[in-house]
Amino acid sequence: MTVQITAERPIVVTAGTWSTNIGNAFFQLGARYIVSQAAVGRPVHLLTDQAGYWRYGPKVEPGHSAHLLDHVDAAYIVLSGSLLTYSFPALWRRSFDVLRERGTRIVLLGVGQFDYSERETSLCRDFLGQYRPHVLVSRDSATYENFKDLAEHAYDGIDNAYFLPLAYPALKLDYPPFIVLNFDKGPEPVCEFVSPNGSAMLAGRPGYHSCRVPFESAVLDIRFPGGKRFLSDHLGKYYGYLAGGLGLKEARQERLGPYLLLRTDHQTNPLCHRKLYYGPGAFAMDVPYGYFALYGNAAMTLSDRIHACVVTMAYGGTAMLFSKSPRAQIIERVGATGIFEGPTTLDLTRLDQLRSEEIAFLASVME
Repeated sequence: MTVQITAERPIVVTAGTWSTNIGNAFFQLGARYIVSQAAVGRPVHLLTDQAGYWRYGPKVEPGHSAHLLDHVDAAYIVLSGSLLTYSFPALWRRSFDVLRERGTRIVLLGVGQFDYSERETSLCRDFLGQYRPHVLVSRDSATYENFKDLAEHAYDGIDNAYFLPLAYPALKLDYPPFIVLNFDKGPEPVCEFVSPNGSAMLAGRPGYHSCRVPFESAVLDIRFPGGKRFLSDHLGKYYGYLAGGLGLKEARQERLGPYLLLRTDHQTNPLCHRKLYYGPGAFAMDVPYGYFALYGNAAMTLSDRIHACVVTMAYGGTAMLFSKSPRAQIIERVGATGIFEGPTTLDLTRLDQLRSEEIAFLASVME
């Protein structure tokens, strides 16, 4: 293998599969910003992730893949997201062998697990024991505790998407005040403001459970349709496609009190217009910048997607999450534990401190 070694070997941040989940772009672009601040002087490039992530079901590299990452001379390769899961060894073993031969250091930045099971943890620990990364920055404390001893340098960090407002200040939109509804994994609730008298407040993680929560000076009634909720609990992310194809994913509500309603969808691939554009004010795209503008200007985001809430709050907005996913620890990590109970904002001073400390750590361990 012949490689021309450059005087300033670059940093490569892996990225891709934005159309299947635009949230991937949120933390991948965040990763690029972080390393550009921590390793000033080295060029930073986004490059395609492993092609195996395109696959539904078992994640394995396609037989005729070009293995682009195996043909780049880089000082560091940066991986991010919930990659510490069952597919991790099969997808990365070949590339890690090549990277080790080249002397390329592996940086796991803003990484987490998928289901946090003992089996998942054990499988990934065995793999990282063979390919000790130079840096591991977790995005939640459970991941840090599970893997901190396997890296040369480990840090209990935060999700990369919290850095997006530093890289992409919110572009102002001239909509009237609006609320974003982001429910592409399950049914959209019917929402209305009601009298605060006798309102029942929510306690605990709701999932897709109807509730009443305070918002500003009113009470917001959030009601999920029972039958559709039952289907989504069993079908997961495939619910939106089935409901869209059958015409069950429909909404007519245009306003919520004084607020305009806008609707986002994070999965545009496979393309299904009846899933994406099921109600007024719908937005979906395979690049992330419109989402930054919407979440950065929203009065509130209600969502079953973790990263819709992360980005909204990172820009200083209010969000409420309807999810049972253990990956929601990335929100709890920054202190927003009330996000399951009602509309929640972040302590932005504390967030700025967490971001600065993480960049300083990374700068101290990346030459």
